[in-house]
This record gives sequence, structure tokens and C-alpha cells, in this order.
Amino acid sequence: NKLTYITPAMGGFQAGYSIADSGTATQSTDQTAMGLSYTMPMAGGSLAVKYNKQATDGAAADETESSNYGAKLTMGAASVIVAHGASKIGAGASQTDDREANGLSISYNLGGGVNVGASTMEATDDKDKTTAGVAEKYTANAAEVSYAVAPGLKAKVTYYDYDYKRGNETASVDDSGSITQVTITAAF
Repeated sequence: NKLTYITPAMGGFQAGYSIADSGTATQSTDQTAMGLSYTMPMAGGSLAVKYNKQATDGAAADETESSNYGAKLTMGAASVIVAHGASKIGAGASQTDDREANGLSISYNLGGGVNVGASTMEATDDKDKTTAGVAEKYTANAAEVSYAVAPGLKAKVTYYDYDYKRGNETASVDDSGSITQVTITAAF
């Protein structure tokens, strides 16, 4: 059983709330979630800010709680996005994950069918720290250039690199790498 309500947009503001009853009395997985968003014009562009939070009940090892928020600023041909996310899995002594992630992305339309963009992000899990205090951590960076070659034909070059440190996550191994990819798409 689930009940959801989303307000109509009012002057750029919108909110929503949801509650779900799992229907089982012994192993409850009831869930509540809420979200807010606000969009406003700004000097010929716009600023959008969004937030959401969710919690799921359950046995101590299965409880989850997460939240995300971010903002997108668009000004002419440029846009910037900043975002933050956090989640916890388990409660008390049964907590297995305490994750946090931050990201930033920038894109710009150069005109003439050329777009450039770049992004970076970092995620850590503080519950998977080694005795020396090194947490499980993932970082990634990306850069992309796309070009409209002709109507319906687009070329894109993407570079991506990442680095993963396992911390105390015994089921994983340290890893890093990079990839450069060329993509041609055609639409008829």
C-alpha cells in the first residue's frame, strides 16, 4: 500500500511526500520519502535547486536512509551542476555502509554544433575504513566534446578516468584506469 502526494508547481516551488506500508507485521519494510524543488529565473538564465530524502524500516541490518540535493545554474550557453548525496545502510552496531558523494559538472555550447563538458565526483564509505583510517573511496573525472557533423549525424569524443581504493571492503580490490571513446550517432 502506497500513498503519494505531489503539490502543483507554485511560483517555481514543488514538493512531494510518499509513505508505503509493506503490509507485513514481522519484517517491516515501510518507507517514507519526501522531495522539494525550486526553480527561479536568474539574469537571463535559471537556477534549479532540488532535495529529496528517503528512509526504509526493517531489521537493524536492513534499515536505509538516504538524501540527495543539488543545484543547476544555466546562463546562456553554460550550465553548472553541483550535487551531494549521502546514504546509510543498517542501524547501530549493524550499520554496514555510511556513504557520501559529491560531484560537479560544467558544460558549454560553443556554437556551430560544438559542445564541451567536464565533470568530477568523489564517493567515500566511512564504515569501510582500514585500521590506518583509509576509507573506501571512488573518484572519477570525465571530459567530452561533441560536434554536429551534419543534420542527423553527431560525433562525440569522451575521456574518462577513475580511481578506486577498497579501504576495508574485503570483497573488492583497488582499481584505476581510463578510457577514451569515440561515438558516431546517426538519426534518420
